[in-house]
Amino acid sequence: MFDAAAEEAEVAGVMAHELSRVLLRLRRERLSVPVTRGGKHGRYTEWASPNYTRVHAIVTSPFLAGAYVYGKSESRTTIVDGRIRRTAGHDLAVDQWQVVIPDHHPGYLDWATYRRHLSMIEANAYMKPGARKSARGGRSLLAGLLRCRRCGYTLQISYGGRDSASPYFRCARRYHQTGSAVCVSCSGNAVEEAVGQQILQAIAPQAIDAAIAAAQRADERHREQRQALELEIEHARYDAQLAARRYERVDPDKRLVAAELEGRWNTALERVRELEGRLATFDARTVPQQQIDERTLRALAQDVPALWDDPTTDMRLKQRIVRILIHEIIVDTDDASREIVLVIHWQGGRHSELRVATPWSGRTKRCTGTEAIALVRRMAGRWGDDAIAAQLNLLGWRTGAGNHWTRMRVRELRHRLDLPACDATQPAWLTAKSAARHLGISPAYAGLLLKRGIIPGTQIVSGSMWWVDPTALESKDLRDTLRALRERRLVKRDHDHRTPKIPGISDV
Repeated sequence: MFDAAAEEAEVAGVMAHELSRVLLRLRRERLSVPVTRGGKHGRYTEWASPNYTRVHAIVTSPFLAGAYVYGKSESRTTIVDGRIRRTAGHDLAVDQWQVVIPDHHPGYLDWATYRRHLSMIEANAYMKPGARKSARGGRSLLAGLLRCRRCGYTLQISYGGRDSASPYFRCARRYHQTGSAVCVSCSGNAVEEAVGQQILQAIAPQAIDAAIAAAQRADERHREQRQALELEIEHARYDAQLAARRYERVDPDKRLVAAELEGRWNTALERVRELEGRLATFDARTVPQQQIDERTLRALAQDVPALWDDPTTDMRLKQRIVRILIHEIIVDTDDASREIVLVIHWQGGRHSELRVATPWSGRTKRCTGTEAIALVRRMAGRWGDDAIAAQLNLLGWRTGAGNHWTRMRVRELRHRLDLPACDATQPAWLTAKSAARHLGISPAYAGLLLKRGIIPGTQIVSGSMWWVDPTALESKDLRDTLRALRERRLVKRDHDHRTPKIPGISDV
């Protein structure tokens, strides 16, 4: 019975990679597992119904792989409140076990398969630190990739909202252990959207070109380093051959000279062996690079965004794409700026920091954008509601409901933000077209003078419409400057009219 249970656990573990599925397979087949009992009269074994703890003990036991091990755990000593405290039972990694004798007795699987099963189990233990967690599907893109910056444990995920599909991440380790507040908690939608944008930027055509160029530079550096080692080996071999010829030509009667030359020969040979070992180590450390297919990579950069935005795409596929590019994400919160701080550890060793604004209570997708609110704050009190609405519509910004701005909508937003209305006693600011009409020039010429700073004007934001203070148009300096520019243009126009045009000769 034990043989059948072990074989079923091994096969299911390879196929499903999850202990929970191994347990379900054993229960479906109605297989029992051995349980060791102990008492005053000795230890004995009985067969019992499988549960998660018993299946875990069987699959993780090195006895299953035919190995003898000793020292799988250790005791630790700490100082607590000035007193020594010793604790035992701290599990060690396989590489830290004191004694490991593979093939000690016939096993049910080989040692390599056993190690691979342990890695699979670690990758599926979500609430424990260690290797990054595998993609198990579900409704969250980053499940198993977020790690708390304060305690190092994987963030727990829960779902809420109307359709129970909005993820929420939190690290509740301290809460469960000591009852204190959670380390980190954040909304999952904002974090996943920001990380998704980073993923799409990483696989953009420009990023693909940069990755190809970086791979080519790395390959070139590798060839240069290897060529330098080969030249150094060639030089050392030449020195060894030269030392050998000198030793062979020495008179045997001159023992002191022969001993000195023999020592130099041995030193040269040791130098050759040292350099050859360095070259072998260099080749062993070098991971074989696959040939880069630039056409395939660029096609992938075009296909992945469409696949990513497709609502019918399986979440497990998206999770695998994320895990190909990202190793893990360290999460913290900045209470001062109300931001979620993400440190993305990309595959290959590069890190990047990303800050995501924390959604406040009551905020929905129909809220007015922060840029529009900032513009209304800057223009309120000096510009009328009609002018503010025209500026917002020119920039292409919409209300939270996606509508165009009107005077009434700007007024409602102003009242909600407790902003003052336009001061009727002050002259209203003019647009560039109105300023041109006031100065008696064309709107295009007025726009050119505004850009050059000849006519004093302002832009609320970069790329928006120009506004001119009417009091600045009555300045004597501005009037004199415009009069001089007008006279210069008239003189140049009259000169061009009187000077005949000669075909084939351009104006100077």
